[in-house]
Amino acid sequence: MQHKQHKSVSTDSSTIDEELDELQKLQGLLRCKICKVRRVALAYQPCGHCVACLECGSIVQSCPTCPDNGANTRRTVKILFVP
Repeated sequence: MQHKQHKSVSTDSSTIDEELDELQKLQGLLRCKICKVRRVALAYQPCGHCVACLECGSIVQSCPTCPDNGANTRRTVKILFVP
């Protein structure tokens, strides 16, 4: 008869807090930097900054992150997030 050993997983509160902080940072990266509500969905080219949702990106044609308000922006590319 085999006995299964169960590894106990400790839930250290500091580790949970660190994970929550990391999750919040990642969610912030995925949030539109213009409206701060919707998920980013466009990358400006050629810089590659992903900072705008579809709605804001249709209004703001140049990259708001780049110096000179994205004077080099040529186009936007739709970004798809696959789970």
